[in-house]
Amino acid sequence: MNDRAMIAAMAMQGLMEWAYEVDLSPVHVAEMSVTFADALLAELSKTDQQNKKVESDWVEWNGGECPVHEDAIIEYRLRNSMFSIKGFRAKHLQWNHHNNRSDIVAYRIIADQDSCKTR
Repeated sequence: MNDRAMIAAMAMQGLMEWAYEVDLSPVHVAEMSVTFADALLAELSKTDQQNKKVESDWVEWNGGECPVHEDAIIEYRLRNSMFSIKGFRAKHLQWNHHNNRSDIVAYRIIADQDSCKTR
C-alpha cells in the first residue's frame, strides 16, 4: 500500500469511527463515505497536477562541467536531501560528482532567463 492509500484508509477509518460514535445510519455513513472519497480523490488529483508543474522545471544532473551561465541564480537539490537550496550563483557551486551526499543531483534556474542562458 502506498502512502496516499494508507492516508486515505486512515482517514476513512476515522470517519467510520466517528459515524459509529454519533450513531449514524448505514445509509448516511455510505453517503458520507462516497462524498469523502470523491473529495479526497479530487484533492489528490489537484496536488498531483501542481507537483507535475513544479517538477517539470527541474533538470536531472549527473555531474560534469557547470551546465548554465556562471552568473545564473539557481535552486538545486543534493543527493542527501529531499529539500532544495536556492539563491546561489552557479559559479559558486561544485558541479562535478564525487559520489557523496553533497553531489548536486538536480537544478533549475530561478533568475531572469535572459541573464541565465544555457551554455
